[in-house]
Amino acid sequence: LPATPRDQWRRVQLGRYLIDYRGVRVDQMRFDEQGRVSDFGLPAGELDEVINAGLAFRTSGCPGKVAEDISACDRPYGDSPPSDIASYPFHPGKKDIRKIRKQLGVPIKVINDFSAQVLSIAALQEQELKWLGTSRPQGNGVIAVIGPGTGLGVSALMPSGEILPSEAGHVGFAPVDQHQSDLLDVLRKRYRRVSAERVLSGQGLANLYWANCNLQGQCRELPAAEVTAGAQANDPLCRKAVDDFLAILAAFAGDVALMTGAGKGVYLSGGILPRLLEFLDEENFLQHFRAKGRFHDFNATIPLAVVLAAQPGLLGCARALHKAP
Repeated sequence: LPATPRDQWRRVQLGRYLIDYRGVRVDQMRFDEQGRVSDFGLPAGELDEVINAGLAFRTSGCPGKVAEDISACDRPYGDSPPSDIASYPFHPGKKDIRKIRKQLGVPIKVINDFSAQVLSIAALQEQELKWLGTSRPQGNGVIAVIGPGTGLGVSALMPSGEILPSEAGHVGFAPVDQHQSDLLDVLRKRYRRVSAERVLSGQGLANLYWANCNLQGQCRELPAAEVTAGAQANDPLCRKAVDDFLAILAAFAGDVALMTGAGKGVYLSGGILPRLLEFLDEENFLQHFRAKGRFHDFNATIPLAVVLAAQPGLLGCARALHKAP
């Protein structure tokens, strides 16, 4: 029998690995007219990680095979010559991965996580957004997304469709009142430079709790999840940390609106904010968002919404892949 074409062989290897080890089902995959796999049923970024790891293309089928070490064979090049390896008896190096990618011929597009977030906005349903205030998007304009989570992500989508990724989460924390200035003084004991991310992230919420305790002459620390639980149980210092988090986020979102001219809206995403919605005072949040001196009226026209969708990044990845050349 003639040898299996290498591109087909790679697709079978990758598909088998995804089914055996990553929980992908055949009905999640798509096939072209020739019966070849054209879509492996994973987001582009996740598929890219699998290919880079190289495990899918290792020798398999031997006793003792485990997920972390698929190769359990002592028959190097048992199904191919060393010049054109089919199943690798060793971990593929960078040069091997480049060759595998070429043989696969699958479109891979890797994008920044908050580029995916900002791309998702146009695909969200109305029920997946909680609007704050009465302004709504109209016409063309910049879309900005802010997401406190493990870090603080910020991205913007230009009217041209170009994505402007950024590291805006690392700008300096700018207090807007005496209490926030006091928090900054305390946080400077812990960090030489206090960025916005130091107060607007999971660790940031924990930092705000610690700083508020410090201001009360107490030395206590809690992780973010316990701070949220404490606020729900009416612990005053936990609630103060959550209120500070929301006030600082609103002011930061207002700054991003000014920086980007986000006429089509500022969208608050990430994993933390949906858990804090019960504490969000809409009127107070909007006041902090709009409190920009001479530009108060400008920010008052900017649509502002909380993203409620569970996985907006996946929607953005799908849109990015659909647009990929």
